[in-house]
Amino acid sequence: MKHLSKPAKKIFDNIIDQLNGPEKFHPDETENYIKIDNTAGSFMPLVVERLYKQSIGTVYSFAHYFKQNGDMCQDPEMLFILHENGNVYPKMFQQYPNFYEESIFWDDGWKVHPKMQADHTKFANMWLKNIKEQQKL
Repeated sequence: MKHLSKPAKKIFDNIIDQLNGPEKFHPDETENYIKIDNTAGSFMPLVVERLYKQSIGTVYSFAHYFKQNGDMCQDPEMLFILHENGNVYPKMFQQYPNFYEESIFWDDGWKVHPKMQADHTKFANMWLKNIKEQQKL
């Protein structure tokens, strides 16, 4: 599996630190998310959610949202696994209206689509760099 590059991992860690760090996950709390909006509307805010823990690490959602006909739509959303080994692996990409890819998934054991997962990692490295610049992180 491909993990985030060192620069992208640093950006990811900075964002997760703003969420109070992965060790403070409390599944019963509603405060497992943040919204980062440092641009006064120039760029879409980033919404980060700590979703759940799995046997291999903690899963986070990073997403930009826009509203269309009263519905919140992802533009895009990615799920990341902060692995117990310290690496971050992109596991899912979706974008409105009908695009969804899951490259790391559970099916009687962990499965990976290697090319898709590498593509997700390549996109995530670029996207996190853009987020850093756009949100002045």
